[in-house]
Amino acid sequence: MRRFVDRYVAGKIRIGVEIREKTRKLIAETEQMTGFQVAVTEDANIQTFATVQMAVWDRPSHLIRIHPKAPAAFDYYIVHYCRMIQRFFENPPEERHLFGMGEKGRYHFLKLLKSLPFAKRMGEVAILPICEQLLAGFLTHLRTIPLGLRVDNWIFNEHPELIETQRLAIQPQLQDANRSAGNQFRSVCPPQVFDDTMAINAAFAQFWAEKWGQPELAVPYKASGHLAAGGKLLKILHDTPDSGRTDRALIDAWGVELGVTQWYAWIPYKNP
Repeated sequence: MRRFVDRYVAGKIRIGVEIREKTRKLIAETEQMTGFQVAVTEDANIQTFATVQMAVWDRPSHLIRIHPKAPAAFDYYIVHYCRMIQRFFENPPEERHLFGMGEKGRYHFLKLLKSLPFAKRMGEVAILPICEQLLAGFLTHLRTIPLGLRVDNWIFNEHPELIETQRLAIQPQLQDANRSAGNQFRSVCPPQVFDDTMAINAAFAQFWAEKWGQPELAVPYKASGHLAAGGKLLKILHDTPDSGRTDRALIDAWGVELGVTQWYAWIPYKNP
């Protein structure tokens, strides 16, 4: 293992951490494949354990941000997102699209939200920020879960040295998914959004139940009645060829199954 060389990227210094040789090689492969530097920074302000942003015109580098309290070793998150970047760049330039919120999505989601008792009391102006937050969270879920499962399956098969640290990263996600079934989330969430979120969570739980041989992980979704819906999403995942060229089709297939294709938009990606 070797310490990262600190570099400045968009005004921020790259973190110095001990990483594995295979991780360094994957970073180099990603940089060579895409033509852009992979920058890694520690960031306590992100709302998740780790995130990635593709290179853009004012930051010509791929940026992986990792929360200092992330439960797994940094190697796992770096490998995970380097592979995700690679999958994105497997597509020719004209077929690279970012996943974003659509204007129709805002309209349909707001309409669903207005039907809830708490929204009627607050008024439209007050619920607009809630609408934006909930829709953004749901769309992030719709994109990251199927793509994340593909990448994690690759890590499981190709990086056995990361299997234990992978488990450390996944277990909190399974716990958070279970908590989303609580009454607090249900009370501020339109029924369709709640059921669709639970279906995605059920697919996630069933995937790891099968991978780890722990069927009990899927039990909460059988009790809530969402196991079958999650199973349909998981079947779509297994039936769709595993390639970066089909990642967009996979998300669209989940969107069709859940009835939410109008909520999002594919935005053409332009190299810096």
